[in-house]
Amino acid sequence: MAMIDYRYDLIKADIDYHIKEHPQTDLTKKGLKWERCEPCPIADCWFFEFKKEIINPPPYLEKLNTKFFKD
Repeated sequence: MAMIDYRYDLIKADIDYHIKEHPQTDLTKKGLKWERCEPCPIADCWFFEFKKEIINPPPYLEKLNTKFFKD
């Protein structure tokens, strides 16, 4: 099964959407369940891997065209 990777933009979530929660808490409250995740502090983001594409993700959660997580 092909996994799909997303980038959670911490700056956009905070400044544009006033999200103050931890990314994992925010996505859990939205009912999203991921397989793996990893913070990337130098880029002010987190990477999340999901089993399937997310329908209508929040604007600060961007689907990647390439794989972040290597199998």
